[in-house]
Amino acid sequence: MSNQKSMTALIKALSGQANTLTIPRIYITITGDIKAALLLSQCIYWSDKTSRKDGFFYKSQAEWQDEIGLTRSELDTAYSRISHLVDYELHRASGAPTGHYRVNFDALTQAIENGLADLQESDKSDLQKSGKSDLQETSKCLTETTHKTTSHPESLGDSGSAEIQPRKRTPLQDAQSVLEDTFAEKTGIQKPPRLTRKQQAFGATRWWGPLGNIWRLAGSDVTKAQELMNAAIEKMERDKLTISAPQSIEQVCISLARNGNMSAHIVRAE
Repeated sequence: MSNQKSMTALIKALSGQANTLTIPRIYITITGDIKAALLLSQCIYWSDKTSRKDGFFYKSQAEWQDEIGLTRSELDTAYSRISHLVDYELHRASGAPTGHYRVNFDALTQAIENGLADLQESDKSDLQKSGKSDLQETSKCLTETTHKTTSHPESLGDSGSAEIQPRKRTPLQDAQSVLEDTFAEKTGIQKPPRLTRKQQAFGATRWWGPLGNIWRLAGSDVTKAQELMNAAIEKMERDKLTISAPQSIEQVCISLARNGNMSAHIVRAE
């Protein structure tokens, strides 16, 4: 079995069940939203059950709501976060227009690899930070003990503590930083200040999460993501729609790519 087939088989084995909803943690990482992760997991589960050769399966909105409890608006929002991973077409089924879905396993595999790399980098950074913190505490204790027992206290370095190395940035973080500047320059809306822990969830939903999704829509190419973002902003300005944060242009970016408008080629042409 090839590596790609092995990876696809593993992904399918991890994802979803008919009556028990499961969400692998990595899906939350790559979608940035638990509802989107749930929808992705179930799409993968049902893609393994379809008998169609093209890989599509179909489900109505009512069926999705019965299965995973998402309303129509919640389903639309969740799908907007996984549209680069799951293809969508509208066809008739059982006499009514019904959504047809197909998982793009190549894109999903790449997203999982990127997500795992980000998690490993984060874990490594946290471990290094924890180790440095322990070293600092040990150095402090040694210094205090030596000071009490000798007239010549010793310490590690000039400050008595170990230097903490800055955390290495990931490609996603670099892309988000560039797109933040592009968005601010194009709209005049400034980047948010450093957020407190309580504000981070809000920032992830309205700012950094959508920027990451736009970057992924553009094939993880920053230049193409900037072009797609500019096209979406220009369209919203022409239509006199309000722009308040990257979240407000995310759906337009998805629509431009999906409908094959002027920016679609930057996502699909390779």
